[in-house]
Amino acid sequence: MSSRSPRYRLAALLVALVVGLAAAPAGATEGTPPESEVAPLSTGLTPSFSRVWPATTQSFYPTSGLARWVQSVPGIADVRIRSTADGTSQPSLWLAPNEPGPRPLLVVLHSWSAGYTQHLSIPYAQWARTHGWAMIHPDFRGRLDGADSTGSDLAVQDVIDAIDFAQAHADIDA
Repeated sequence: MSSRSPRYRLAALLVALVVGLAAAPAGATEGTPPESEVAPLSTGLTPSFSRVWPATTQSFYPTSGLARWVQSVPGIADVRIRSTADGTSQPSLWLAPNEPGPRPLLVVLHSWSAGYTQHLSIPYAQWARTHGWAMIHPDFRGRLDGADSTGSDLAVQDVIDAIDFAQAHADIDA
C-alpha cells in the first residue's frame, strides 16, 4: 500500500472518475447523449437528459475558450497555480463564493477531450454561483495528449494544489 496521504488518494480517485465519465459509449457523438441514456418522461424515471441539457445548448458547450466562460459566469477568474510537484504554473478557473461565511467548494474536472476552458463545465460554475459556492476547475495537465495528463502524479497533484488554492483564497467549509 502506498504511503500517500488521504487527500492525494481522493484527488487520484477524482481524476480516475473523469476518465470513466469522459469515455463515451460506442455510437455517442459529442454533445449528444446516447439514446440509452435518455429516459422518456412518461416512464416516471428521472427526467430525460434533454431537459437538463436542452438541444439548443448541446452544441454550445462542447467547444472551448475563455471568452464564453467570462460571458456566462460573472466573477470567473482565470488563475495560475504553482505546482508543488514540479514548480510549473498551472491554469485553473476560480470562482470565489458570493456569500459570506464558510462555503462549500465544488471541484470541477474537465473531460480529457479538452482542457479546462471547455464549455461543457459552464453549467457547474453557474450552479455554484447561484448557490453561493466556491468553484475551482483545474486543468490538471490538459487534454489527453501525453503521459502527464493521464492521471499521472503531476495531474493528481495539480488537483490537490487547486483545492489548496481555493482554501487559501476563500472561507471554504472543510
